[in-house]
Amino acid sequence: MRWAATLQSAAFCAVFIVTGMALAEDPWMSVEEMQEQIVGKGTTGKDSGRTYTEYYLPDGTIDGVWGGQYYDGKWLFYEGQMCFDYEGSAYDQCWYLAIEGDQLVYYDKDGKRDPETT
Repeated sequence: MRWAATLQSAAFCAVFIVTGMALAEDPWMSVEEMQEQIVGKGTTGKDSGRTYTEYYLPDGTIDGVWGGQYYDGKWLFYEGQMCFDYEGSAYDQCWYLAIEGDQLVYYDKDGKRDPETT
């Protein structure tokens, strides 16, 4: 009996430690954090070597400028990601987002950082 209780405790601790480690590795923001930090605000960065600025309106629309060209789009949250629809792309660009220092960083569905966007 004593051995079984020790084994159960060890198993619980192992699950707790592995779960805690997995959570600690995910640097991206929750939907609530994205809502607070991004919605109603703008972001500026580079994509494919060109400067862009996007403003994420609370109604789910995007006003943007990329390389001097104006564009619009839509955004939504889906399964912990922020998804974007530009010119009818059907929200095919979904990213986990993180704030690292003063930068908004994009991670793909596999958790890999997007090297193109800063």
